[in-house]
Amino acid sequence: MSSALADLAENPDVFTAYKHDPDARDAIINELIRRALPEIALDRFTTVELQIGDTVVPADTKIRFVLGAALRDPAVFPNPDEFNYRRPKEASMAIAFGAGTHNCAGQYLARAEARAVLDAVAERYERIEVVGEPIWHRSDRHRNCEGLTVRLS
Repeated sequence: MSSALADLAENPDVFTAYKHDPDARDAIINELIRRALPEIALDRFTTVELQIGDTVVPADTKIRFVLGAALRDPAVFPNPDEFNYRRPKEASMAIAFGAGTHNCAGQYLARAEARAVLDAVAERYERIEVVGEPIWHRSDRHRNCEGLTVRLS
């Protein structure tokens, strides 16, 4: 939620769209998730030998998928640092919650929680403003906000 509030404060036009266009809300939440997923990397192990391009990866090898980079790949997301909730749904859904058998079972709860909080903020307030500097914790796997003060008006 802190990433979402900070992003909406930085993009007031998007908050206005969220507030006044309920049909755009799911797409805005998808873009919020694409831009600021909390788990930016995940590890998997190959079960069989795998060829990726010209590289052969043996079975039982740990592979790190850097989702944060993949979700900002300009070949897939034109202007990846731009907040664009009008991206095609298949692009905006991307891999933020994993895919296939490793798809996050809690993503629907996470989306519902985000929607409930942001709907309440949009219903009650016209503006989100970040006060002071957010405190971010970044590692090679996670990006979490440990402190964020916002002014809702």
